[in-house]
Amino acid sequence: APGADIASFTVPLRATTVFDLNVVQGNASYQVAGLRSFRGQGVPIELVEMGNELWDPVQNQKRWADGAGYLAAMQPYLSAVGAAFPRAQLALVGMGAGGAANAAWNRAVLAAPGSRAAHAATVHFYTPLGIGSSRPVELSQVAGILATAFEAAAQQQAHADATIPAAMRIWVTEFGHRASATSWALPSLDGTWLEGLYGGTTLLLLLRMERVDVALPYCLACADPNAPAFTRGPHGLPPP
Repeated sequence: APGADIASFTVPLRATTVFDLNVVQGNASYQVAGLRSFRGQGVPIELVEMGNELWDPVQNQKRWADGAGYLAAMQPYLSAVGAAFPRAQLALVGMGAGGAANAAWNRAVLAAPGSRAAHAATVHFYTPLGIGSSRPVELSQVAGILATAFEAAAQQQAHADATIPAAMRIWVTEFGHRASATSWALPSLDGTWLEGLYGGTTLLLLLRMERVDVALPYCLACADPNAPAFTRGPHGLPPP
């Protein structure tokens, strides 16, 4: 069973598991039952997300149109999970820096009275590097690429300070980089030492940010063509 697979991995390593609930297709009692099953297998219930990227109408299946609608829909989940697991930290979906719409979502979700049962906000961000070419990165580009890690961290900190209440912690449950604002693929960087250096620099900068408790690169090793970290590109990992 999937639960047993997770337990066999996390329990021996004493790894912290971030549970991301299906709050679109399920219901609160069903999600609590699932968490209790994991706890029964020895997996601590410590960090629980109320869904993933649910500002996106594709992800939320058009069940709500804005942050206020999302927050209202999360009330049964916050109440049920909080009652069943009083020591767990609960997170609502927020948005990273990216313009007025992102800021408006955070204010509607995170600054409203209905958010008080939550301990944290989750955010995702992917930094455009402006190197969409398939040619290898030139040495003259390295400093500029690494500088974007520092710029992105500063931008995210300013955005969080302005739109996420000071009492809330921050979980960066996805971060990475992309070719440009309109393109993901980065074959010129996939699997290179520079990609590792960039990702490691970003991770360290995030962990130095105020209130950040979680920072998870997407993804450490996978075959997703949109995954901007250590993909199986032309310079990347060997075939499975």
